[in-house]
Amino acid sequence: MPLDPDETELVKAAVEGALAPVKELVLRAFGPLADQIGDILGDYGRQYRVRQLSKILAKTKRIADKAGIEINLVPPRILLPAVHFASLESDDALQEKWAALLASTSAEPDRIPPSFPDILHSLSPAEVRFLDRAFDNVTQNSLRVEGAIDKMPQFSTGIRTDIAIDDGILEVADEVMLDNLQRLGLVRLIPGADVTINADPVGDERDRYVITAFGRAFIRACRPPELDQTASDP
Repeated sequence: MPLDPDETELVKAAVEGALAPVKELVLRAFGPLADQIGDILGDYGRQYRVRQLSKILAKTKRIADKAGIEINLVPPRILLPAVHFASLESDDALQEKWAALLASTSAEPDRIPPSFPDILHSLSPAEVRFLDRAFDNVTQNSLRVEGAIDKMPQFSTGIRTDIAIDDGILEVADEVMLDNLQRLGLVRLIPGADVTINADPVGDERDRYVITAFGRAFIRACRPPELDQTASDP
């Protein structure tokens, strides 16, 4: 049932009151949509969703201030699905991811694919933790490989550019998790091949999981920028 004018004004006042601590960020990031947040959130669970959104925007401001990011207009193709999905999230770690994604989009709006909000909404807290651990693991392994190549360039031929996620990281991921991450395009399975010597089989190369280029871009966009200042992209 649509709200009557008096109810609409009450809702608008309530939304403005809840978001008052982040009013400047809202005006900058939402632009002409700033006065339509109540409509964007809809009628279902509006008070709850406004509270969660207020927490996320406060985290966005903290991340942006710490990284020296000036909040600019976030394109509606990112902003609208992000607000819709993020306002449903109560998990603190995932709220941090939404906040970082909004800050990243504000900083580089043309580099963030519009699919990122849908992907983040499709991840569980356990999957987000796994991706962070896997990204850090692959980054460190990549740095070690690059360092070895710098010292011994004669052995650089044939070095794989896809760095596998270590087994110790993979052991916390079950098949459902890995299937979901592959479905979303964040990780890729590289099947093992038969190992032969003079055409005689001597064993099997194990299957490997790698983070895709798309997955690395997504993980970076959902992390506070200061976490990646010293990391090189694997």
